[in-house]
Amino acid sequence: MVVAYDGVQAGMVVWALRHFGHRQAKFLDGGITKWAADSWPQTKEPSSYPSVTFSAKLAPAEYCSLSQAKVFNGDGSVVFWDVRAPEEYTGARTIANLSPDRHGHMPNAVNLDWNELFDPDTKTMKSAAECRGLLLARGVKPEAEIVTY
Repeated sequence: MVVAYDGVQAGMVVWALRHFGHRQAKFLDGGITKWAADSWPQTKEPSSYPSVTFSAKLAPAEYCSLSQAKVFNGDGSVVFWDVRAPEEYTGARTIANLSPDRHGHMPNAVNLDWNELFDPDTKTMKSAAECRGLLLARGVKPEAEIVTY
């Protein structure tokens, strides 16, 4: 089991591990911030684990290629969920050091900033009911195939 716990990067690490076939990967709800807030111990000493061999095997279900995205776009059974800030989605805000093509969104994509799924104080995920309500309100429906970016 691999548990990643440092902010948005934790989610990307978990996705990458799953994409390469490592199904035993999770992220820690609330991350190191919540861990520390709950007075769990921390150390500065490096951890040590026995070495293992991992053979990467792509898990195609975890990935949407550009050619698939072009076919899916406009298909009502597929929802493209843009997880960026609303200002990036609309193109109203540019972010330094990002190419101009990152400002705006794919046609037919819905927007819900990933940060909205987390409690701003505890950094833990909101309840399942709250997340479901936010997702449904933005058009991310459970019966659809959902592609996030």
